[in-house]
Amino acid sequence: MDGQHVRGVGVKQRIGLMLAVFSVVTAVVSAVGFWLHARFAIAYWVVDLGSLGPFAGGLAVLMLNRRLNLGARWVPGLGFNVQVVRRVVLAVAIALAIVLSCVQFYTFFRWRMKPIELPLVPHPLALPGDSLTILVLVGVGMTIGLILQEFGFRTVLQPSLRERYSVLTTSVIIGLIWGTWSWPAWQAALDRFGRTGSVLVLLLFLVFHYAMTITVSLLFVTMHSNMRTGHWASAVAFRLVYGLGFFLILDEEQAMWQPMFAISLACALAAGVSFYYYRRAALAERGRPARDKNADPAEPGGVPPRVRSNS
Repeated sequence: MDGQHVRGVGVKQRIGLMLAVFSVVTAVVSAVGFWLHARFAIAYWVVDLGSLGPFAGGLAVLMLNRRLNLGARWVPGLGFNVQVVRRVVLAVAIALAIVLSCVQFYTFFRWRMKPIELPLVPHPLALPGDSLTILVLVGVGMTIGLILQEFGFRTVLQPSLRERYSVLTTSVIIGLIWGTWSWPAWQAALDRFGRTGSVLVLLLFLVFHYAMTITVSLLFVTMHSNMRTGHWASAVAFRLVYGLGFFLILDEEQAMWQPMFAISLACALAAGVSFYYYRRAALAERGRPARDKNADPAEPGGVPPRVRSNS
């Protein structure tokens, strides 16, 4: 019993150390990136430099993995097969469904949407008023940023935590780290609080913000539960459609609680459906060994015939 307790403490210490390495490196690198992001238009519109933080955090964990015995696991997600393609298509469909659901929430509650006016976007690499070029450049920059982010969150942190924790615990940990890392959302919320002084609006926005990051993390963890590769591709595909959709139609970056409520509710519904199918598959997998044990090889699923005595 004492040996098991010591090993358990050691595992917890390694997990804590891994999370500390990831969080500290991510915070330091992201702080520089977000500082540049806020002061230079080319950094704001071309690529989110804060995305270098999770990428650097994931690299640091992998580089120190053996030296510090962190027990980290890397699922690169570089290979493509039929399962990966199906999950990428599914991720895109779910992201699109979430965006469209938010539009329906706005219609139902009669909230006024504030879609972005692309011709007025001051993108430094596009001609003024060239909506198509602006949209393409924003999409390319967003893709680069998401690839960097998801390297840390989904190919390093998620599989490492999933080795030791349940689906829900893993999702909560990643969601909290992701939500805290998202400084632009915090900055917008604090700026709005400085203008309005409304503590309730600030708290509502942050609660729904964390609800969104946790439920999207749950969606990814359940979606990746039986995938040996493809975590990276499916996560980037989901967040690209998700991010472009809300960039075009909603005003969640204005730190209003209504958009974040609609987004978090739609994400929770999608994550709930995904978790339901994950649990159903897990229960079916648990019952399979018992069925296989009682099955006759000649008659799959049947009970083996009794052996008759010759006496």
